[in-house]
Amino acid sequence: MRKIILLSIVAIVASFNANSRKIGIQAGINHPNALFKQKTGSSVTSYNTLLMNGTNVGIVGSFNFLKPFELNSAILYSHKGFCRSRCLSNSICLLRTHNIEIPLNFQCRLKLPIVTPFIQAGPYWSYILGGYTYSIGVYHENLKFSGNGQYVKRNDFGFNFGAGFDLFRFRFTTNYGLGLTNIAATHNVPGWTIRNKVFAISIAYFFKIIR
Repeated sequence: MRKIILLSIVAIVASFNANSRKIGIQAGINHPNALFKQKTGSSVTSYNTLLMNGTNVGIVGSFNFLKPFELNSAILYSHKGFCRSRCLSNSICLLRTHNIEIPLNFQCRLKLPIVTPFIQAGPYWSYILGGYTYSIGVYHENLKFSGNGQYVKRNDFGFNFGAGFDLFRFRFTTNYGLGLTNIAATHNVPGWTIRNKVFAISIAYFFKIIR
C-alpha cells in the first residue's frame, strides 16, 4: 500500500513539473455503489444496493512519455458510498463518504484530425475524510474512525477502467472504479464486506500545454 501511495505521489509530481504536457482542472458526477455482504458462520448474505449521486472535482495532469501512451494522474475530492432500500423500518439507509482520491491511469491514445480518443486503466488510492450514515426518519450519524462506533476504515485501494476523448483543450471521460479493499471495520462489524464501486463522468479543461 505504501509503495502504491508513493508511486502515485511521484507520478503527480512528474505530471505537474516543467516536463509535463498538460495541467488542468476536472469536475464531474459520480454514481457510487458498493458490494455489501455479511458472513455469519457459514452463511453469507449479499445485500442489494442502489446507486447514489455525488461529485468529483480536482486537479489533473498528463505526461506524454511514449506515444501513443500517456500517464494521467490527479488529486480529486470525490463522493462514494451506497444506498439500501427497506433496511430499517422499511426505510432507505445510506452510507456517504467524502474522499481524497489519487488515481494513476495509463492511457492508450489514437490521434485523429479533430479528436483524440483513448482507453485507460490503472490503480487508485482513496482516503476517507469523513461522512455519515443516514436512514430517513430513523437516525443520522457522522462516521467515526476509532472506538466502538467505527464502521469503515479510511484507506481504500482499487482499480480504474475508463475511456474518453480529447477535443481541443477539453477532455471527456467515463470511468469505472472497482474497490479491492474491504473498507468495513471488521473488528467492530465482524463478517461485513464493503467494497466501493463508482461510475463517473467527468470533463477536464487543460489550461497549460507544454510541448
